[in-house]
Amino acid sequence: MTTFGFIVHYPSSEHFVRLAGPLGGLSKQLHFLPKDYFVRYLRAHVFLSIPPLVSQTGNSSTKGCVIMAPFFPEHLITWGEKRVLRKVVQAACLARRLGAEIVGLGGFASIAGNEGEE
Repeated sequence: MTTFGFIVHYPSSEHFVRLAGPLGGLSKQLHFLPKDYFVRYLRAHVFLSIPPLVSQTGNSSTKGCVIMAPFFPEHLITWGEKRVLRKVVQAACLARRLGAEIVGLGGFASIAGNEGEE
């Protein structure tokens, strides 16, 4: 069975508030803090685990996980590409520790680091 990881990011601060549960609610209540205050300190984490999928022929199967790299698209400009790239690399390392043999980059995670080249 092959294992994969797919790296995504929060598309906006509103999305973060909806997905982050109590932390998102807290960030909404503490409106005087910058919108990205909590995201700055978050580490990459598993957003979704995908159970084993088997091909129609039954000859191959795969499983994986979607890893959240905690940043917003505008962080490429405000934080700089190197800092965003560190978040993406952290997410890729987590995927590897979880057994991923291949990692895909989604959204702006694919832009940081020269589209995965660095």
